[in-house]
Amino acid sequence: MAGSSRGVVYDRARLLKAASRAHERQQKRKAIALYRQVLSMEPDNTALHARVAPLLARTRQRFDALLSFQEAANGMLREGRTAEAIGIYREAATLLPHETDLWASLARLMRQHRNPAESIETLLEGRRHFRRRRRRPEAIWLLRQVRLIEPWHRETVLDLCRLLWRTRQRDEALALVAGLRAHTRGTALRRVCWLQFRLSPTPRNLWRWLRVALRRDASPAKPGASARSRA
Repeated sequence: MAGSSRGVVYDRARLLKAASRAHERQQKRKAIALYRQVLSMEPDNTALHARVAPLLARTRQRFDALLSFQEAANGMLREGRTAEAIGIYREAATLLPHETDLWASLARLMRQHRNPAESIETLLEGRRHFRRRRRRPEAIWLLRQVRLIEPWHRETVLDLCRLLWRTRQRDEALALVAGLRAHTRGTALRRVCWLQFRLSPTPRNLWRWLRVALRRDASPAKPGASARSRA
């Protein structure tokens, strides 16, 4: 398609060919500039957004990359191409690992169209990118998203309790660990009681931990309980 505006000719085929050549030669910024010329005329072009988004991410244009990844994924979803949209979000999360919305969107799609277990693993994978102290709020948010799927997922709740304690949300941390204790059976109960004692070193919590730790055989889990609480 060719057209003109104020004497500037829009040659779509030429621009795409030049952008592809620049991309192949690792001339990322040149390729981005050429793709953007086409996108200025075709702002809803899903395929072009999918091409330019990784280039934007690799040149540290994170905000623009995020927008293009989202445009590409949303376009694919509108066309019923769910598997491809999941692939786009997976690539986006890999290139922009500190964007919590990407991990949440990817997990939501997996939950809707695959298995909730994959959704949980995706959120936990995302959480692992937020280990620094200043990133604790994002880590907490991702762990809360896991709890919306499986409220008493053991490793998630243990991790969340520790983070809440470190961020001075101690009442919630204590309430959560107490709730987890009520939902835990078997040998895993030792870890839960130990964390409860560490967070609140009272004689009562010490006795709870000792009573479980000194058992020869931990009480067997209820049928199905281990699967629900398995990390």
